[in-house]
Amino acid sequence: MMRPFFVTYQEAVDWLFQQIPNFQKSGGTAYKPGLERISNFCAYLGNPQDKIQCIHIAGTNGKGSVAHSMSAALQMNELTVGIFTSPHISDFTERIKINGEFITQDAVLSFLNEHHAYIEKAQLSFFEVTTALAFHYFDAAQVDIAIIETGMGGRLDSTNIITPLVSVITHIGLDHQQFLGDTLPLIAAEKAGIIKSGVPVVIGKKQIETTAVFESQAAKMNAPLTYALQQQFKSDLMAHYQQENLSTAYAALQCIKKQFNLEDELIKKGFESIAELTNFRGRFQKINNQPLVIMDAAHNEDGVKALTQEMEQFGDKKITVLYGASNDKAVEKILQLIPKEISINFCEFNSERSMRINQFEEYSQDLSHQINTFSSPTTALENIMKSEAEIVFIFGSFFLMDEVIRFFKSY
Repeated sequence: MMRPFFVTYQEAVDWLFQQIPNFQKSGGTAYKPGLERISNFCAYLGNPQDKIQCIHIAGTNGKGSVAHSMSAALQMNELTVGIFTSPHISDFTERIKINGEFITQDAVLSFLNEHHAYIEKAQLSFFEVTTALAFHYFDAAQVDIAIIETGMGGRLDSTNIITPLVSVITHIGLDHQQFLGDTLPLIAAEKAGIIKSGVPVVIGKKQIETTAVFESQAAKMNAPLTYALQQQFKSDLMAHYQQENLSTAYAALQCIKKQFNLEDELIKKGFESIAELTNFRGRFQKINNQPLVIMDAAHNEDGVKALTQEMEQFGDKKITVLYGASNDKAVEKILQLIPKEISINFCEFNSERSMRINQFEEYSQDLSHQINTFSSPTTALENIMKSEAEIVFIFGSFFLMDEVIRFFKSY
């Protein structure tokens, strides 16, 4: 019997990260827009994306929360639900889940062993390989429905070869401007690329700058468009900003309610157990009690603005933040959103994309906050946990979150 190309899962995933450009590791140099390569690869795989029923989600902030909220509601209605999201926090398998269970390491290993030659020859991007793997895995598992989140943008995103049952576009903000455009209408135009002919589209929130873009594209594609009605739901997702995401998820589920015989009561019940049902992490997640430590994936202006609004609920308690940023983020603007009475702890993290201390010091030199800088999340947290802080907010990068989780596992 011929020896497999990869013997272990770790060997296969290391190859995927090291040999193939990926945005999480390398940033913009890994960005390969276009649908031809992914279309050809999926055709070679037997077009698994055409054999599964899908929901497609694009947007700047809230995609992951909407995806997991919908999954929890569908699972509560006794459906088998696949979720494809990115990036991951600790391990590659987190990107592909069925009813909260990560893809098995054996499934990843088997897929890469079988198709590595094609992947290398076609010079596929990391995200193209991952997207095709998700389609293949969901098809093989015969899921009832798969929730597919775009990686970046929408129009040229690898996921945009599906024809979904409903398209969902969450809140639009400024992020990845070097690829998607530097205004909200330009970014919205890229996200609007997921709107398909005749397929209902749900917009999470009406924004003045993006309304004309979405309505024009929906009319052009003859796609029924609705705006999510902003409601209040009971949920285990603690942050107030999640109500917009829950409202978006609820509105999208109404579009497929009859097709899947969804019960409203079960949808709402699912919203109450999102983390438990779907293994959702990293969004306003409490990871320590004394002091209270909350970790959040906020990494752009809109996300951090929402997070600082959450800080207001804690009144006059002593708050400190731990922040680590990728080197392509609008750090100067983000730092200005943090209230002046809150001390800022900045740290580098273990990635070539990490912003370095000297870069951060340039951005922060005009701030009046108390500022501390650290060479790693571990040294930062060791200092913070000895301080008088009553509440610690940690945000900025998924790489930072991974190192923080490991710290508190042994704390």
